[in-house]
Amino acid sequence: MEKHPFFNLMIYTKTELEQIIQQPINQVQTLREWPLSSVVEASGENEEKWIVKYMLEPLNIEGVWYQTPHRDFLPQCDHIIDLTPHQQILIYRKIAGIHPSQANLNEKQSLDLLGSLQEAIQSIHEPNLPTRIQIGTPHDFNHCFQRMIDDMRKLVVDRHFIITQMETVNFLQKLVKDEGVIDTLTYNTGYAHGDLGQDNVLLQPDGSITILDWQRPVRSSPLIDAFIFLDSMGIPPLRYLPPESLYLAHLERIEWYVANAVRWNPVIIDRIDQYIDHFVRELEWVYPANTKNFKM
Repeated sequence: MEKHPFFNLMIYTKTELEQIIQQPINQVQTLREWPLSSVVEASGENEEKWIVKYMLEPLNIEGVWYQTPHRDFLPQCDHIIDLTPHQQILIYRKIAGIHPSQANLNEKQSLDLLGSLQEAIQSIHEPNLPTRIQIGTPHDFNHCFQRMIDDMRKLVVDRHFIITQMETVNFLQKLVKDEGVIDTLTYNTGYAHGDLGQDNVLLQPDGSITILDWQRPVRSSPLIDAFIFLDSMGIPPLRYLPPESLYLAHLERIEWYVANAVRWNPVIIDRIDQYIDHFVRELEWVYPANTKNFKM
């Protein structure tokens, strides 16, 4: 194995990868990468293609989801390799299909697809699957987001954040302590994908669906997946969902970026500061909303 040229990832040489998939490889192409993961496509004989995912903690929980009792909507991994306690490698044949944005779906069809996606996800009942965070009960919600607030205060005080200031932290503190928001977002909770953009969904010619990239699953309200999917399809989520869906999706994203700044990926803290500012501006535009609690 060899070290990734930029990140703290160990990656296979072409020869090692050929030994694992047991066929010659003609080409290896990088699809996407950032400091915590790298995804490549290896082209083998007979035009067969393989996806190889190198992932560092906390993303290295994905393989566990593929080892649960088989479900048609989950990818089938040929190899799940826990290289170290901190790095996991997944290898599977590339899945045929198109993303929903390529299927020329109208708005009703997109909403129907969302319903099918959520029905599939909510069929997962194994009690101990790993999640990145748990925010499905009032206690877990408070614990998770109070830790986020405390981390943000320290980042501001230590001047690691430039755009984000204490006024922003205080605004978020008010939001995460709002009992009405907590009641809505901890009702009817279960597993959620956590990053259900349309680019993580594949539609097969036979009508079946595959949901990809289970790197950031959460215990949460299903509103988070609904908001992210509709937003990724170019459909204004608040046309169909309550304001609390935006609160949840943006709070989870802010928590993810703050955790990166503190624990996983501090080298991009300037960009993290900008991302947080973007999400907070949208939250300030919507919160507080004078609406009744919405139950999904």
